[in-house]
Amino acid sequence: MRARPLLGIFRETLHSPDRVFDDSEILRLTGEALAADGVEVELVNPERISSRWWNRSQPETAFVMCEQERMLEPLSAWEREGATLVNSVAAIRNTYRYRMIPLLSSAGVRFPRSQLIATRSPNLERRLRAYFEIANSQLLWIKRGDVHNTQEGDVSMARSTEEAWALILGLRSRGVTRSVWQEHIEGDLVKLYGIGESGEEWFKWFYHKDQKLNGHRFSESELKAIFFSAAKTLGLEIFGGDAVVASDGSVYLIDINAWPSFALFRSEASAAIARHILAKISHPVA
Repeated sequence: MRARPLLGIFRETLHSPDRVFDDSEILRLTGEALAADGVEVELVNPERISSRWWNRSQPETAFVMCEQERMLEPLSAWEREGATLVNSVAAIRNTYRYRMIPLLSSAGVRFPRSQLIATRSPNLERRLRAYFEIANSQLLWIKRGDVHNTQEGDVSMARSTEEAWALILGLRSRGVTRSVWQEHIEGDLVKLYGIGESGEEWFKWFYHKDQKLNGHRFSESELKAIFFSAAKTLGLEIFGGDAVVASDGSVYLIDINAWPSFALFRSEASAAIARHILAKISHPVA
């Protein structure tokens, strides 16, 4: 008999721009699906998570949506004491872009050319001007180099040196120390959802709305393989991402993150997540 309830931890509100309900709802429904199988579940806001608050009743298992380092630090202590976390702290940290990009590159995952650039590097404006002079495309994505999109300006397209420089200055003014300069791949934008450590557990994809869809033909099996390869590289078990299908059918992964909202498939996904968690705690890996 499990001595302590499974703990579900919501995502920080700051990390759910325009998605607070969607993010909280997928966690709530996952808790309901676990409870329907007779598992005691407690859901808490991430602000309550500190080693001081939990030092007498650390959970055996937690399913986690929070992402900020100040939340992840106490969760690391739980893991060191034997707790099982889904996703693991290491996997969540691996979605920080300054870790994700070199990891995916070393694993050979097809990804747009991306450079990690400190926002206070010397001669940034000159380097941006050189980029636009030699690049085949006059479009450049400027992204913060750590967590995913938290507010306007964290992920933006620049169409000129002046726009790119203004975006860098905006990140710098908010204390963001790393930026990503990512090439723009023209094509059809695809949203991806996955659960599990293999492609056999659960996978969905659909086209992003608000785009002029070209309908480029591509291999769905290749799309799935690239996505799950990236997730395995980062150590993710519950994950989402974005890809683009180029005119020649090539698939490029653009981003991957831990535990998305699964908004279009919330009921189905929460049941699949609950099954994954139950299987994990019933048959732990030695």
